Amino acid sequence: MIESKFTHVKVNNEIELCEVYDKETKEMIKKAFFGAGVSFFIKFQKGFACKEGRYVICVNSSQKSIAKAAIFQKVEEAKDKINFFDGSYSVKGRSSSLKGTIIPESTFG
Repeated sequence: MIESKFTHVKVNNEIELCEVYDKETKEMIKKAFFGAGVSFFIKFQKGFACKEGRYVICVNSSQKSIAKAAIFQKVEEAKDKINFFDGSYSVKGRSSSLKGTIIPESTFG
C-alpha cells in the first residue's frame, strides 16, 4: 500500500458542544444547524429506568461559534434546556448517571 503525505494526518476536529435531555430541543437544534450549514452529529446515551437519556451534540471545532449563534437564534429558552460543555450555561437538576450505550446520529453538510 502506498502512503500519501496525508496518511498520518489526524482530521478528527469534532468537539462536544452541548447536551440536551429532550427530543424536541434536539430537533430544534438540528433545524437550526441545517439552516446555518453546520456539520454535526448527535450521540445518544440511554438513561436508567425512569430517565429518558441525553443527547450530546458534536460539531467541528471551526464551527463552534456559528453553531452556538444558530442555537441562540432558533431555540427558545436555550439557557434553560441546553448545557454547553464550555460552561456557558448549565441545566439545573439534571443527573448524568447514564448507561454507556451510544447511538450516533450524524449529518454532514
